[in-house]
Amino acid sequence: MKFIKSIFSFSLIFLFFGCSNSTTKEIKTEFDTTNLKNDSNIHETIILGGGVGGLTAAIDLGLASYKPLLIMGESLGLLTHSTSVHNWPGEVEISGIKLMEKIKNHALKVGAKTKIEKVYKVDFSKWPYTIYTQDVSNENQKYEYQALSCIIAMGSTPNFLNIPGEKQYFGKGVSTCAACDGSLYKNKTVAVVGGGDSAIANALYLSNVAKKVLILVRSEKLKGNYSRKNSLLSMQNIEVLYNTEIKEIKGDGKNIKSISTFNKSTHSQKTFEIDGLFLSIGSKPNSEIFQNQLELDQSGYIKLFNFQETSKKGIFAVGEISDYKFRQATTAAGDGNRAAHQVIEFLENIGYKKQKESTLADKTPLSVAQAEEQIAKEETVTEIHSQEHFEKILKNTKELIVADFFSYTCPPCRQMIPVFKQLSMDFDKKVKFVKIDVKENSALAVKYQIQSIPNFIFFKNGKIIKPIIGSRSYESFKEEIENLIK
Repeated sequence: MKFIKSIFSFSLIFLFFGCSNSTTKEIKTEFDTTNLKNDSNIHETIILGGGVGGLTAAIDLGLASYKPLLIMGESLGLLTHSTSVHNWPGEVEISGIKLMEKIKNHALKVGAKTKIEKVYKVDFSKWPYTIYTQDVSNENQKYEYQALSCIIAMGSTPNFLNIPGEKQYFGKGVSTCAACDGSLYKNKTVAVVGGGDSAIANALYLSNVAKKVLILVRSEKLKGNYSRKNSLLSMQNIEVLYNTEIKEIKGDGKNIKSISTFNKSTHSQKTFEIDGLFLSIGSKPNSEIFQNQLELDQSGYIKLFNFQETSKKGIFAVGEISDYKFRQATTAAGDGNRAAHQVIEFLENIGYKKQKESTLADKTPLSVAQAEEQIAKEETVTEIHSQEHFEKILKNTKELIVADFFSYTCPPCRQMIPVFKQLSMDFDKKVKFVKIDVKENSALAVKYQIQSIPNFIFFKNGKIIKPIIGSRSYESFKEEIENLIK
């Protein structure tokens, strides 16, 4: 009996190794690396998205001596919208933007490279896989990359109400980011739409700034964390309206003024005068460009078959683009870790050998922390301390002035710090660069009708020439300045 067991065990071992070698040979045949050119545009792995999952994957790949390329878009993911994170190991409490900057800086230190571009198309039909991108502020400026493997970490996009006035007043009082725009509503009345954790967190954050906060909940109860719900319900300046839906957003053409609501329980309509409206009603996966490339489920989430592997070999997905259930920063980090190890396994199985020198020759850009340190050392960007200070600069400066209205709690604003700093050095003595913290200079924010940040205003001879709302790439911003100083 023991002899039979030994033969059976040996057979299993033989079969296991036989299958493994056969599979590896099949993979090597399908992904032939012998004819790969030493092309700087072919990358070992490209990570699409710069959230927790993508950055964690970049860290693990960097530690294994790979050089991933991160195509990050304009932000570091939806976690940057969170005013307070409580479940990250080692951090009792930390803001989303600070946590993401720490993770990003870690990824850069271990060799990850970044591109601030938007992915608009992919071709996974042939290998190496092709990624098509465009400048975040100029759709006509397009780029193309090839990858031996790919990790998709493009996350999700906040949902909208799709009601009259929403598009018209987005950026003019309607926002999806309390951490970004909350400081603009000091001593004002704001409303938050939603009944989950993010809505509760945003309402608590806004209660420290605004005079009054309304929470409009479609159902008959809040669904968030128990302790946070109790904290919210104990706040004197927060009012919760249950069974309430917004039907229309109204304004004067420039700013939001009121919302029309309907109570499903009493069937009554009511109008509330507000200064700002914050949407916290969930999100949907950013998977549209993968519809004909990968298998998706009915809700648009990328299907996974072997841990983080998608329906295509060498293509992996992490975070909220494939996670419809947990949707946490910690689980996204775990996804990123697994995906990185699966990429390494895939590259080894196809016979790819790491290059001693990375094919990526791009210079690592300044991190936010490095840019802030340079700003402190070099006086190429002037920080405005009061309205009188700014008016004096307007009066005495003959050159073009570029004013950055920002907040340190605004994720897109902090993303623009290195860009703004680099521009100030490039145009030193030719253009005056100033930064205005809207939280500390609320009078200036009101005077120039700043409703959304980042917000850049160009001045000449004390008058406004042109405003730019939102993030811009270095190239696009530089072109704007060059056109104005001709």
